[in-house]
Amino acid sequence: MIIAIIIRPISGYRIDKIEAKAAIILNVTLISMLSFFFICLLSNFQFY
Repeated sequence: MIIAIIIRPISGYRIDKIEAKAAIILNVTLISMLSFFFICLLSNFQFY
């Protein structure tokens, strides 16, 4: 899903500026959530 959001603007697909902005915001949100999740997992494994 993240890759599709990144590729769409690059591939010359005509999109509105609002849609591009929304895609970037969604992308950043997903990446930050995933990284936070992985950090939580790693810190959990250290305790065991």
